[in-house]
Amino acid sequence: MAHSQECRTFNPPRPPPRFLAGICKLEPKIIRFCPDALEVLNEFSEYVELELGPEGEFANMQDWAGKLVGAVCRIAGIFQGIIYLADPKNNKCEIDSGTIAGAIEIGRYLILHAKAAYFEMGADPAIETARRLLQWVSLKQKPFLSKRDAFNALRGRVRLAKEMDAPLQLLVDHEYIRPIEVVKTGPGRPASPKYQVNPTWLAQNDQNTHN
Repeated sequence: MAHSQECRTFNPPRPPPRFLAGICKLEPKIIRFCPDALEVLNEFSEYVELELGPEGEFANMQDWAGKLVGAVCRIAGIFQGIIYLADPKNNKCEIDSGTIAGAIEIGRYLILHAKAAYFEMGADPAIETARRLLQWVSLKQKPFLSKRDAFNALRGRVRLAKEMDAPLQLLVDHEYIRPIEVVKTGPGRPASPKYQVNPTWLAQNDQNTHN
């Protein structure tokens, strides 16, 4: 049975000779970092390396974050190429501090997207626990909760209260909840940490529950 959609050609014709001749005339440009830009890049590299540790921000996404600095450098190189194309008379082949700062800003934006993707994939047990907790909060429509509430709700999934620390911090990072200051009023153990649920998210999920 023939398909109506065209298939790709595995052996396409060679490009015209004039096009190939133009490619051969291109001179490669070696792009370097000026000292100020290198200092900015090194500072960002140190931050990434620190957060790749077992307790760091990227502990559960090391495969992706380990390539982040390289990606930022390539973005900076693309920026520099655009600058050159905009002004061919500009023969400057050094990335300055402003250009690398812009590339790093895009890198930080990518971090947020990567975190969201890893959260959706449930690539870490803490992520799956956080998702279960969100389901419980949505079902119960709780505007506030404590760490003790969370532990009791997922007692069959977690064994120790401290296992709730990472999932709760994930929900804080993603702005599902925010910590509330707890004032100790008497002797004894410190009060369980308390959180307010994002009211916008809670209202949306209340509608989804009823639909």
